[in-house]
Amino acid sequence: MSEASGACFESFLEKLQPFGTFQATRAAILTLLILSIPLCFFTSIFSLRAIDYKCVANSPVFLNSTYEQKLTNLTVSTLSPEDECYVFSQFRPLEQSGEVDRANPVHDDDTKTPCPAFDIFHKSENERTATQEFGIFCENLHYKQTSSSLLFVGMLVGLFIGAQVGDISGRKPLLVIFEVLTIAITVGTAFVPNLLFFMASRFAVGFSVSLLYAYLFTMLCEMLQPYHIMVMACVEEAAYGVGIAALSGVAFVITDWRQLQLVVASITAIPVLLMILFVPESLRWLVSKGKFKQAQKQAMYIAKCNKVTYSTELDAQLQTLCVSLSGGEREKSSFDADNEGPKKELSTVVQLFGNRLLASRVLILAFCIAVISAVYFGISIGGSIIPGNLYVNTAFGGILEVPAMIFAYFVSVRLGRKKVFVGSLIFTGISCASITITAGWGCQLGSQILALFGKICISISFGIAFLYAAEIIPTCVRATGISFCTLVSRIATIVTPYSLLLSEEIWEPLTFLLFGILAIAGGLMALLLPETHNQPLPDSINDASEDTTSNPKSETSSSDGIVLKIKTPNDADPDYSSGSREHDHDSSIA
Repeated sequence: MSEASGACFESFLEKLQPFGTFQATRAAILTLLILSIPLCFFTSIFSLRAIDYKCVANSPVFLNSTYEQKLTNLTVSTLSPEDECYVFSQFRPLEQSGEVDRANPVHDDDTKTPCPAFDIFHKSENERTATQEFGIFCENLHYKQTSSSLLFVGMLVGLFIGAQVGDISGRKPLLVIFEVLTIAITVGTAFVPNLLFFMASRFAVGFSVSLLYAYLFTMLCEMLQPYHIMVMACVEEAAYGVGIAALSGVAFVITDWRQLQLVVASITAIPVLLMILFVPESLRWLVSKGKFKQAQKQAMYIAKCNKVTYSTELDAQLQTLCVSLSGGEREKSSFDADNEGPKKELSTVVQLFGNRLLASRVLILAFCIAVISAVYFGISIGGSIIPGNLYVNTAFGGILEVPAMIFAYFVSVRLGRKKVFVGSLIFTGISCASITITAGWGCQLGSQILALFGKICISISFGIAFLYAAEIIPTCVRATGISFCTLVSRIATIVTPYSLLLSEEIWEPLTFLLFGILAIAGGLMALLLPETHNQPLPDSINDASEDTTSNPKSETSSSDGIVLKIKTPNDADPDYSSGSREHDHDSSIA
């Protein structure tokens, strides 16, 4: 095998300048796109926020009273003290006239009946929520959880449809379609006429954002060297948290939920337009599919942006990579603009679960990521179960992800992925479970601090999880493996909104106790996973199934404690030339 045949894609990127003008500007655009995802995804936190409502009798006396009069004089006296959704149907008679005294009800459960009418009054003329507009309270309260669950059902359906599409048709076409679809659905949500259409719009939003984070992060990683990827992983996760905090600020100013939909859609459209105009298809994907002409054109453009000379030597190396990384089934001379790469490939699902060791690791990762998603989204969308102000809690929860990601980067560089992953899960479990103690003491501030600390820890887990998974799952099945983990996590998040009812209906800290138990269980199971720090990315199934902790024939170059391991021709294994080396780190939200 010639030296050119054994050269890896990373060495080719190095010659084009690893982090030049091209990479920096495109990374900035992709970061803005990731920041915009929460704007459309989490709007239901505020659209479906809890409101003050009172059950009133359907009589002219009540309907003609002011909001303050109903609260202080009439409404409160007729309400059941245990449940605002009921009223007392019997009243004591007046001593003099013997007429019914509606200000003096008989406080007896036998006389408690469902409210005959609801009269909702707004403390502010500008405040308008979907909760009050569609009557999501009392017997309709479960529609709030159903709307949140439909969001994740939509994501699950989106994963079924698009799990492998990005590996087949390319990254950018899928991103453009789903980004435009997300904006269109968000705008359409502002005009839904009733609750049924609103719930359908939540499903549609979940469907449209299902693969955005995964493929945005994939495109970002595929243009960078390994020693830049960990830094950008932390930046992207921090950007996601900033997006949540930004949404909280926008929602605080714009209290009309329909106007909020239009504003966040307008904000999201800006980075989407920049991506369409300036972000090309992934060069690594083009090479992995043997699309030499397209890859050559893009490589020349990258070299021009980074002010690097695109030599004939680089062109020859690119052509060799297109042959080796696409499976080597075609000769160099066969590459043209219509080349679609190898025609026959073994199913990636069969490859993923055909190896017992790899399958067991993927299943453990799937469980851990499912737990992380359930806890992360449970705390994020369950602002009402955290003591304090909804806007403040949501903003703090998002902002705190920034220092969490900085901490995750430096600690993972020093200690490795596994220790950070396991530790953050266990600390999440301890903090969530401890809320049962502070709640028992009646310490609201303590519960709030523990909940936010749990959000920090689970954010660290979220930031590490998909990077860790991408370093365990080999390149040839990485997108499919990450999609499988994401799919399992979506099933968990579908159930998560209903777990919040445990706190609302049974015991206030019960949901956090459940989160704590699951997080600790996930941390203990993660102990069975291998350490990937300072290890080369596995390319083939064989790479992922063998111990790579020591290889004296490999050359390494390190930066920030993360090693780029370059295989030489003498190191190449039988699968190296036939395995795809996309090196595509995937990640997901949502």
